[in-house]
Amino acid sequence: MAALAGALAVAGLLVGCGGSDENVAVLDPTTPVASTDAVTNTTTEVTESQSTDAPVETDPPATDPPPPVTEVAVDDGSCLVGNWVVTEAEMNGFYGALTSTLDAPITIGVVGSAPLSFGADGTYGWQPDFALTVEVAGQRGTGVTAGTITGNWSAVDGVVTTASDVNALTVSITIGGTTVNGADLTNGLLNSSPVNGVTYSCDGPTPVLDFQTADPAVTVPVTLTPA
Repeated sequence: MAALAGALAVAGLLVGCGGSDENVAVLDPTTPVASTDAVTNTTTEVTESQSTDAPVETDPPATDPPPPVTEVAVDDGSCLVGNWVVTEAEMNGFYGALTSTLDAPITIGVVGSAPLSFGADGTYGWQPDFALTVEVAGQRGTGVTAGTITGNWSAVDGVVTTASDVNALTVSITIGGTTVNGADLTNGLLNSSPVNGVTYSCDGPTPVLDFQTADPAVTVPVTLTPA
């Protein structure tokens, strides 16, 4: 009985100190309390889901335009078509280079010129008309050229080729009282077509042909002059 009386006395003190029990909240220990962290996480997830922006479309990077296509002109030798002249100065330059490639001690000089034509129809004509002065092994001589060489011509990759040549050219040289044919001197180059197998250039105002010498590795540029 003493224990029960003591408990009631303590309860009375608690009630008297705490005031009215109408403001006292009684917590049921079985009622779950909402977690603040859980609510915060849920709110964050919802906010992030709702605020996610749609992917922004961007233009593809600019690319440089392709370089322009440069058309390469076909070299068909059309720049050679016309009537030309190989002047006396050009012929002397050629013969000077020609004789330097020979084993025999010979010099050749010319007075005159040599007409040369390339037709648009594929025909050509070579008509040298000059007097020759020749010195062979210390002996001087003279000569003349006459006649023509005609045929067909074509140009491929900067090289002139002739075909169906008709050689009616005559070259006679008299040295020490003896007359010889031009074919017997300078490996026959005096009386052969000078344009077969030659390279050419049309970069200048008039065409330039590379006349051949006795040495295949040595050519002589000969500039053509309009007739």
